[in-house]
Amino acid sequence: MICTKFNTNDKHLMAQWIRDNVTNAVKTCDRSLIIFDEMDKLLPGVIDAIKPFIDYNPVVDSIDYRKSIFIFLSNTGGTAITKATYEYHLSGRERTDLSMKDLEPLINSGAFNENGGLYKSDIVEKNLIDAFVPFLPLEKKHIKLCIYDYLRLHYNKSTPLVDPGEEFIRKVSDELEYFPPDTKLYSKTGCKRVGNKVDVLM
Repeated sequence: MICTKFNTNDKHLMAQWIRDNVTNAVKTCDRSLIIFDEMDKLLPGVIDAIKPFIDYNPVVDSIDYRKSIFIFLSNTGGTAITKATYEYHLSGRERTDLSMKDLEPLINSGAFNENGGLYKSDIVEKNLIDAFVPFLPLEKKHIKLCIYDYLRLHYNKSTPLVDPGEEFIRKVSDELEYFPPDTKLYSKTGCKRVGNKVDVLM
């Protein structure tokens, strides 16, 4: 595992660092899982350094990248996904009925047109990303499940609905912020702040 925060805005240096590390990883293990987190914060154009690796090339410099998996995590398209999910809710339909077909075009468009690491990138324009997977905004019922899991994992509560109880779980969930203002349907921070809230209230 290699993690870094770039201390430079030099696109060439960043691209070279990515190329070198991806090359070394796949050379070591041809079934590598390579994850690029916070793609929306990467400078546009840099990620195209890996285009030869995920393009339709059997080998690049004697290395076969076809068995490796590349994952790009990003907030790109998040606003459009939330809007579509909310409109679906207002129409009386269940979020579980939303399909990839409904949302994938929104992410594809957002990735290519919103400022960030995938903006106007060749890997998007040339359709080198196999699938765009949306993360839907979390409702309060999902936050309660996160609280439930946190209590089991961090406080060894085998039956959180009994101890500390449903009222405690509701209290923690109410401590978080929700939007839009009129319905307060979705958590502003997902489950990120659940742990801190539980720790304070326990």
